[in-house]
Amino acid sequence: MMKKIFSNKRMSRALFLRCQRICFQSSSQHMFISTNGTIKKLQNPEDPHKYYKWGYKPLPVQTSLDHHVPEFAIRSPKFKLPKLNKERLTRKKLREKFVEMQKARINLEKLSRNRQLLVSLAEVEEEWMKSYGLIETQKLSQFYGINHDLYEGIDVMLETLLEISFCNAKVYRGNFLGINDVLYAPTKVAFNTNDDFLYTLVLSNLDGHPLDRNKELVHWVITNIKGSDLSSGHIMYDYLPPVPWKGTGFHRLVFSLYKHHSLLSLVKINDQNSLVSRTFSTSDFISSNNLLPVGLSWFQVQWEDSVTELCKKLSDLTEEPIFDWNEYIEPKKENILLLTKLNEIKYRNM
Repeated sequence: MMKKIFSNKRMSRALFLRCQRICFQSSSQHMFISTNGTIKKLQNPEDPHKYYKWGYKPLPVQTSLDHHVPEFAIRSPKFKLPKLNKERLTRKKLREKFVEMQKARINLEKLSRNRQLLVSLAEVEEEWMKSYGLIETQKLSQFYGINHDLYEGIDVMLETLLEISFCNAKVYRGNFLGINDVLYAPTKVAFNTNDDFLYTLVLSNLDGHPLDRNKELVHWVITNIKGSDLSSGHIMYDYLPPVPWKGTGFHRLVFSLYKHHSLLSLVKINDQNSLVSRTFSTSDFISSNNLLPVGLSWFQVQWEDSVTELCKKLSDLTEEPIFDWNEYIEPKKENILLLTKLNEIKYRNM
């Protein structure tokens, strides 16, 4: 039988060995080779598979255990992928309807074509803050390393947006402000409140302590705030303008909001005009008073000439700390300066 099948000289030896191995392994003898060299198996009533594949192993027979243990059950041939979320489809349809409605407005189309269509940025920002404000604030706080430095790496779930404005500037999420813009306390602090809680607002400089890198420089603390009215709270630390030291780059000043059930019995610090009294640790403050963070907002500042005058407010500083790098001098120029000094010393002693 094998001689008749492989009488054609064009059949390769690899195909011959393959066919021989399949013949010995197969339990069925209903096998033949077509003229184009493909191996086929005749269909049996007991075998639903038409073609015999190399290395094929039949599926296990179902038992009663398959009904009790779904992990061992054979997937049904009528398996279908899960349907898309209905909310996603409805959102897409709503977006398409909105686009169609806008296209139907002839005046809007004319204004857009003539480049006279004006978009209110305030409305766009308000809509964005309602939809994505909290999520983006949490992502940005991780990007700026605020969770790492303020809460010792713990991820915080925010509950409200914190809107803070000074006289001539508004605090967003890491924007740059000048020292003259933040010389006085904020004029507006707004956030969503719950009548069942009291709130505490803290402003601290994460990069401002010149002696201990694990500590912060606190600038403002108000406790036991009822609602969003800051005048109802207790001032623990008076407002101190930012004092970024020269040569230390940008400093992150973070407004953090906390909620708590009971009143905090904290006394106002008497000597607030010193670096020692302004040394602060937010993580210790939270753990000791059982506070829960609910809001974040921050800005960045760097050294300016006005910082020199602000440093005089701290009584334990004799002079302004400077962390600037030494001026770089080229090797050739440095060599000339050294030779000049050497000659001066040489002729001075003559």
